[in-house]
Amino acid sequence: MPCFDMDVTLAVLVGLCTSACFVLRVDIADLYLPPHKRCSEDSYLQDPLKDVCMQFMMDVTRGIYVVKGVRYDFEETLARSGLDVETQSLEVESLKEVFASNVAADVQRQLVESDAGQMAQQGANQLVQAVTALMSQSGLANIERACGEHVIVSGGDQELTFELKPGPPRCWDLILSCKKFNFASFMLSSRSSRSDEAEVLACSRSSQILRFALVRFAATNHLQPLSVEVLLWDLHLIAWAHITSGFFVFFLCHCFLFRPSHALALASSSAFEQFDRLWR
Repeated sequence: MPCFDMDVTLAVLVGLCTSACFVLRVDIADLYLPPHKRCSEDSYLQDPLKDVCMQFMMDVTRGIYVVKGVRYDFEETLARSGLDVETQSLEVESLKEVFASNVAADVQRQLVESDAGQMAQQGANQLVQAVTALMSQSGLANIERACGEHVIVSGGDQELTFELKPGPPRCWDLILSCKKFNFASFMLSSRSSRSDEAEVLACSRSSQILRFALVRFAATNHLQPLSVEVLLWDLHLIAWAHITSGFFVFFLCHCFLFRPSHALALASSSAFEQFDRLWR
């Protein structure tokens, strides 16, 4: 059984959490700059969906969204509609637009009408901008990149879930979970390594990767009235890879950031229940 140095392990976890928080805080600080001075190329809608991130609108039909307990799943909506993707593509695209607008309107309304949304607003509503930007498929990838070593898969399928729920006073919690499966190879990479240095490993299609994150947005009375903190980052990789001797080897990579005081917020979330179900 491997032996771990607790001091080193804690130092690594604190470093990863700090790095992830730093990246998100830079993104939020960017929102308070004039558009021509921003580092990010994200764009945001005008009325009636003012401040909703465009990337969110493009991605919202590809995952499951839970907004203050209300579940949105385009696959279920499409199944209920009875539309055929192959022969009724125009109608399906129209359904996607209506679905995306409904989810965006709910997210926007919940955030704007909250105490945090009122406090975070300076002209534009930075809470709506920050949350909807992170609720896109690139949101989880941004956190993963900030945490150093990450896993890149080739092909396969994925299940993506975002849950937005009220946290403590003046706070909103965003819970992200992603399961990737049915892939035939993966690559371990890090910020410090070049892409041509990373080794591609073939694996069984029974392999899977699970990622889970909890991010808290909080309104403050400071000069920048919106803060963000990564409370949890969890990565599981289970891969069965064939080696030259003809046997299979089991890999498990696990990076866990957790603050016990936030256990209740996690335990009561439907995203966490789904993550636990997917893992089991």
